[in-house]
Amino acid sequence: EALDACAAGGIDLVLLDVCLPDISGYEVCGRLKQNPGTREITIIFVTVKGSPQEVAKGFSLGAADYICKPYNLPMVMVRVDAAMREKRRLDRLRLEHELLLEETYTDHLTGLRNRRYLLERLQEEVEKAHRYNYAVSCVIFDVDDVRPVDDELGPVSMDDLLAEVGMTIRNYSRTYDVL
Repeated sequence: EALDACAAGGIDLVLLDVCLPDISGYEVCGRLKQNPGTREITIIFVTVKGSPQEVAKGFSLGAADYICKPYNLPMVMVRVDAAMREKRRLDRLRLEHELLLEETYTDHLTGLRNRRYLLERLQEEVEKAHRYNYAVSCVIFDVDDVRPVDDELGPVSMDDLLAEVGMTIRNYSRTYDVL
């Protein structure tokens, strides 16, 4: 039931005993940490099993802390608070990392992926195509000479033209295309 509740979302912290009736707390922790949808849940073991091997096992499975019984409730609350502060810090770092990656791979003018992203993805796709024996196609637009556009419409900035081309490509592409 706890695994299902965690998989449903909205769970930030699990206080987990090692000794459970139907399944080991270590097994629960392992399953949570293996599942991409639950691996970010903070787990703190609160258990009677306190040998160095048991504590090491809990941490090796990804627990944030391991508290042995008997315990002092105010100290448990302090450790829970510390674990949750660390989780919030890591969540902020992950978000900043994602935003940095987005900026690294996106052209700010057109909103499309840049050359760096193209080269990395193209290499991945070519390797998959060789492995699974399927075709790969790549279309590259090269917008160089804008004189004919200038002659027809008057002075057009290259930035405006590139932004318009990017928007047009986006409007006529499939959702799974890499632009």
